Amino acid sequence: VQGGGGTCHHEAFAKALELEPEIIVSLTDCYSSYPKDPGVQSLFLRYGSGGTAPEWGTVVDMEE
Repeated sequence: VQGGGGTCHHEAFAKALELEPEIIVSLTDCYSSYPKDPGVQSLFLRYGSGGTAPEWGTVVDMEE
């Protein structure tokens, strides 16, 4: 799998928040746009390097 960047997490987070989750997990290269802090623990499983997750999220780097 190879990321290309440009993912928009706004709609995905909005839909996820409708379910009142305890945590939101995203698989991403972090070359993305993000909504404001959703107030829910957010985990970004990052594949690749260089992209940046929002300050309110926790990043776990996956091996390439």
